[in-house]
Amino acid sequence: MSSALLPPVTAEVVADAVENLSARLRKKLDAAIEGCPEGAGADGAVVFRFGEDAVVTLRPGPSGAVTEAGQAVCGCLLAPRCLHRAAVLGAAPLAEPEPLAGEGPGERDGAGPEPGTPPEADAPAPATGPATAPGSASDAAGRAAGTGAIAGAGAGTGASGGA
Repeated sequence: MSSALLPPVTAEVVADAVENLSARLRKKLDAAIEGCPEGAGADGAVVFRFGEDAVVTLRPGPSGAVTEAGQAVCGCLLAPRCLHRAAVLGAAPLAEPEPLAGEGPGERDGAGPEPGTPPEADAPAPATGPATAPGSASDAAGRAAGTGAIAGAGAGTGASGGA
């Protein structure tokens, strides 16, 4: 699938869509992303048809990116926890993160840690859980969560703690 029509999507929206999938659907996500149909744009929206009853519509905001979960909707019975919506969001390019309040352009260019910060404070958090393939939806969701793996990906396996 060509991502030329796909608007950028924030990592948080992708992570939310993946986290809302059942374990069974998560296993099918990478294949669904690869098999995602071509979209058609109209009136600022991009529409993807997955058969007769499943149509995913992306409506980017003023920035041109999908920044909220409500801007990506599917018409199937499982929506918004459906594979169709997660596949389209996973196939879209990731949007650049918004600058934090008080950070203007050029104030923090990523050249190194801010003056006066210990080197450890700027280091990435160590990855936990199973490794994910770079560029996969699982990888995008992991980058959004900052862990390198989907939170709760192992849920339902092994011995359960608690009660």
